[in-house]
Amino acid sequence: MLREVSTVQQIEGQPHRRWFIDAFFDLTVWSNQADIIIGFQLIYNKDFNAHAVTWEPPSSIHHTSVDQWDDYPLKPKASPILVPDGKFDSKSVVVRFRNSSSQIDPLVADFVYGKLLEFRT
Repeated sequence: MLREVSTVQQIEGQPHRRWFIDAFFDLTVWSNQADIIIGFQLIYNKDFNAHAVTWEPPSSIHHTSVDQWDDYPLKPKASPILVPDGKFDSKSVVVRFRNSSSQIDPLVADFVYGKLLEFRT
């Protein structure tokens, strides 16, 4: 079940951030001064073969995989990066998100859920 992290570092000059986590998802939501959502990133399957769905206005939504640098055994561990990835497994992710988000702010949960439904492939 997603829960909101109460101590999220806010960076001066950047949009307000909220962060929600559970064992499967990490959700970061950015909002403007009027508390309107202006972007989000949903990381799913974060402990094994992590992927991300990122939405930025007006309607840019994209799917990426998270390269953890685990395939480079002789190189030092680096920061994960997002790389282009193919098809979004929308059916299982959307259903799982809906179930996992039932205890968080309904405005956030419904907004992200709606964008995920639009992105179904």
